[in-house]
Amino acid sequence: MDANDNGGAPFGMTWTSPTPAMLTTPFVDLYTGHLEGQRFPVPTAPFTASPSHPDANINWAEYEPINTEATTYHGNVIPYIEAWMLSYQRQLAPKAVLTINYVGNVGRHNMVTDPVNDSVPAICMSVSQPDEVSPGSNVCGPFSETGPFTRSDGQVVYARQQPGLTPGAFGGVSWYRTMGSSSYNSLQSSLRYGSGRLWLLAGYTYSKSMDTASAATDIVVPYDPGLQWALSDFNVTQDFVVSYSYNLPFEDILSHPSRLTKGWTLSGDTRFSTGFPVTFTENDDLSLLGVETGDGQVLDVPNYTPGKYLSQTNPRKGGTYFNTSLFSPENLGQLGDAKRRFFSGPGINNWDMALAKNIPFVDSDALELRVEAFNLFNHAQFQIPDGLINSSTFGVVTGANSPRVMQIAARFHF
Repeated sequence: MDANDNGGAPFGMTWTSPTPAMLTTPFVDLYTGHLEGQRFPVPTAPFTASPSHPDANINWAEYEPINTEATTYHGNVIPYIEAWMLSYQRQLAPKAVLTINYVGNVGRHNMVTDPVNDSVPAICMSVSQPDEVSPGSNVCGPFSETGPFTRSDGQVVYARQQPGLTPGAFGGVSWYRTMGSSSYNSLQSSLRYGSGRLWLLAGYTYSKSMDTASAATDIVVPYDPGLQWALSDFNVTQDFVVSYSYNLPFEDILSHPSRLTKGWTLSGDTRFSTGFPVTFTENDDLSLLGVETGDGQVLDVPNYTPGKYLSQTNPRKGGTYFNTSLFSPENLGQLGDAKRRFFSGPGINNWDMALAKNIPFVDSDALELRVEAFNLFNHAQFQIPDGLINSSTFGVVTGANSPRVMQIAARFHF
């Protein structure tokens, strides 16, 4: 079974405690000793149980409100892609070929996470103050939208009241639904050359990938999934890669061909590219939609004021990578207006190279000795800056990928 489709208690094997707990007593509040949340596993239902003849021996109150990981929607259809390509190829020299392609596609019915029991912010805000509810009633607020709430006039209301779901019986629940879409357009070019001692393949891509969700676990806005349309989290606007191999002419330079001077090869891969997009999130539920998943995915995004968003793009100098003053927390009861992603983080400048010596023996037997270096020049490959507005490191690049790594290898061919 897919790890992201295991469901929640009482039928599934995933449960998130709403309070601190001990491993030995996962349903007991560590500080108050009160029994909290859902209890599972539920006893196996009899084989005679069915939707028309349900098992009446289950006390559902023990499991309510039901909060669950996303589960697969019964009405899903098969996702598909429509793709197209136009290619131009020309031989520039006897051993050099240039290829230029336009490559595009659109994705239909992509899998996304669709919340189905989101809160109605207006209802939640109407019972968000102590003087708006009866004495002893809970008040509605961030992460507390399930209810019930009793107004000061005695009327009982639920902020979560989506059709088909019993009010108060469900918390945050969602579907894996095939309702997403995507688009990709690119200019792809390559130059291939091979002559004598040198072999070379260079490629350059200029592209843009957009989608409503870059993975099945990405949440969409329940009342308007199109609001999530933004750069894909794997989008790389420009990407230049060159691979090469050169047989070193030591035997010609030293005018002394021998087993020592012959068989030396220098090879490598060099890449220059723009970075992955910065993903903006806000995890305080100020929107009062009550949408989140057990794996930490959130729907909320901050507000954004248009302006010059890049501030200090060299993380070595410290500070924030982008202008954080352009972003602000959501207004209570309103989803932020920032795009999930709309610009990229630090790019890549990387050289991987290897020096190899081939020592032939009889027939086709040979010993190959190699010295390999990854990130040869130890150039810092910075990670994406923090896009969580609630974080103390918002806008800051807090890490980098691996530094230079070298290794020695020997391989015998026979």
